[in-house]
Amino acid sequence: SRSSLCFLVVRNTLEQAMVPLDADSSVMIPGALDDEKPTMRADLDEQRCAKANGPASIGSSSWFLTPLQVSSTRSKIHHSSIKHLTFKDITLRRAIQLPLVMRGLGLILGSSTGSMLDHEKSDEVNKIDVFLSHNWSVPRGSKFLTIACRFNLKYAWVACLLVQLIICGLNVSNTFPSWTRVVSGTARARSQWCLLLGWSSFWMTILFAQDVKALLQLSAPAVFLDKACIDQVDAQRRQDGINALPAFIAASECMCAVVSEEFFRKLWTMLEICTFLATHDIKSLMVEPVALAKTATASSACAFLNILAYQLKDVDLIWSAGITRILFVVWGITFTGFMMIAIHVLRKWGEQLMLIITCIATFNTSTALCFSEDDRYLVRSVIADFARDAKLVSATSTIEEAAEAFEIEVQHRVPVALFSSLGRTGVPFRFVGVIVLLFICFMMDSVSGEMQQLLVDKADMETFWRVSLQTFLCYGCIVTSSTIA
Repeated sequence: SRSSLCFLVVRNTLEQAMVPLDADSSVMIPGALDDEKPTMRADLDEQRCAKANGPASIGSSSWFLTPLQVSSTRSKIHHSSIKHLTFKDITLRRAIQLPLVMRGLGLILGSSTGSMLDHEKSDEVNKIDVFLSHNWSVPRGSKFLTIACRFNLKYAWVACLLVQLIICGLNVSNTFPSWTRVVSGTARARSQWCLLLGWSSFWMTILFAQDVKALLQLSAPAVFLDKACIDQVDAQRRQDGINALPAFIAASECMCAVVSEEFFRKLWTMLEICTFLATHDIKSLMVEPVALAKTATASSACAFLNILAYQLKDVDLIWSAGITRILFVVWGITFTGFMMIAIHVLRKWGEQLMLIITCIATFNTSTALCFSEDDRYLVRSVIADFARDAKLVSATSTIEEAAEAFEIEVQHRVPVALFSSLGRTGVPFRFVGVIVLLFICFMMDSVSGEMQQLLVDKADMETFWRVSLQTFLCYGCIVTSSTIA
């Protein structure tokens, strides 16, 4: 299949091309030292020849990673040594608090048109925690959901666990109603409250965790959002803010790239991500695919309905035979829907990865998409200034030569960073954990039922401990892996 081919291509390419970096070293831009200019020129000449020939065979040739070697002896690009990585006017360095970005389900993310009210939401800061790189063409809801899954996931896991532990205690005290289900010929107490309230608390936390932090006046990350941090009303301040874009990136601790189909085709976002990789460690880049966040949400909803119907269809004491059959049909439909959504979107994501590789290989500043065509010359000028300051080209190089050198850097740096963030399979495990959450809730309902049964049949300790151990081991593995991923 295409998705399988994609993963084989990615693995093969990375095995050929991956350059080992020291754990504490940043990604270097070639030619950072004056005495390496001859090497830089030879590398660029070689790459121009390769680029002119075109990527003949994706995955088997060295068309975008291998020729340019990174040496641990090359110096880092120091922010203070490059004028375009420092702010001419320190008052331009502004950031907005993450809860303000997430307020109203990401209301500020809906349109690129900014106002003075939006600008006043940002403040002058000493450092920026997160640089938010995104495309305004992506719908507001998709961006909000993707950002929420990145920054609120750990809070959601904690909230879900606490709610389920409380429910387990209430179930044991018979506060919540339960029913009897026959398991292996034995009547066992069961309920659905961990599933209902645990799943609900998880997604409520995903959506509103930052609002709660703002309400409690807790500290939150300072985020760069172009609409709020660059003055959109004063034309001169707007121009100065755009020119200072590399300085904003250099002042940021990490970057969150909200990746859509158009992300690697856009001129602005490619400038942002390449500049970031030039000044930061590769591990500071967080790639957040919009498609996977939407898939995790839709799959979680289908899995919720599936497991709920599976639980309720066994409540023979309160349902008639007709309702039980309807629930069985719902269970079958939702299970089929869950599988179809997962398979379809994962296949599409595999195809999108192939498209991303091709877009990076053929990236050109003259043909890349631009939100406003009037901004193309401005962006290319910023690229040229950065390339000259970073010594990718000489100080007298033209905009075309600087743009060409920048394109080569994009083709070298971006693929390694992309798949370093996504992992070996191209699907971060935290998205799998979101889907598996429902099965954890189902197991917690089994644990609470076994605790109720234990009060009736105190000799049945073996079943209780077996179910409890399986549940908490599974929960611990999923939460740990999702948090790390």
